Amino acid sequence: MDSGEIRLIGVSKTFSSPSGDVRAVDHVNCSINKGEFVALIGPSGCGKSTVLRMLGDLEHPTAGAVTIAGSPPADLRRQRRIGMVFQDANLLPWRTVRENIALPLEIAGNSAGTSARDIDDLLALVGLSDFPNALPWQLSGGMRQRVAIARALVLNPDVLLLDEPFGALDEITRNRLNIDLLKIWTEVGITAVLVTHSLAEAVMMSDRIFVMSPRPARITAVVPVDLPRPRTAGMQRSPEFFDIVARTGEALYSPFESDADGEAA
Repeated sequence: MDSGEIRLIGVSKTFSSPSGDVRAVDHVNCSINKGEFVALIGPSGCGKSTVLRMLGDLEHPTAGAVTIAGSPPADLRRQRRIGMVFQDANLLPWRTVRENIALPLEIAGNSAGTSARDIDDLLALVGLSDFPNALPWQLSGGMRQRVAIARALVLNPDVLLLDEPFGALDEITRNRLNIDLLKIWTEVGITAVLVTHSLAEAVMMSDRIFVMSPRPARITAVVPVDLPRPRTAGMQRSPEFFDIVARTGEALYSPFESDADGEAA
């Protein structure tokens, strides 16, 4: 199996709590191709972040199997072949931009070998060549997320997992970073999985969108995004873009509309 290819086979996840078991994910099946960019979209609390965390070996399925390149995510995590970016950049405040990016290299030690990317190249890739010695408090929110992306890429992972990385940013900054992230993704040629609540962001970024149901999360639809690449900001004003957003929204909201119809009846 190619490095970066992801499979979820009958994946379910149940959490235990004092008030009883909570089923977060229920029998999810999907495949993500090497080098593909996909988005997971669904209502808040539906379980999409739990799916992403299982891909990153931060959670483990109660049933079913998750594989990346034919191996469990734990194997890739130990080999440092999974990069993750969260909504909070989680930078160490006493370390400079360069030092924050270098942190995974220090943790990996000699085991990183020749797989590490040059930090100067990464600074250029994320548009921070002029800020290598800045501290996190001196950066905007968008710049801090750029540092987090560079840090996630420094060990040349096969897979990049993105959990609402721009969710806390204003719309203008978010749109700009979407374009920039796509340029980075194109250059590094990595498999990427994005969790988002934004229909427009999912369409702008992805090759395919996996639409998830209210908890427990199931994949209720897969929407192909047949917009040409490279994507541009102008595409967001095109009829084709609006059509895919509308189809994704229909798949996302139809369960709620059905429930409302049932209650009214």
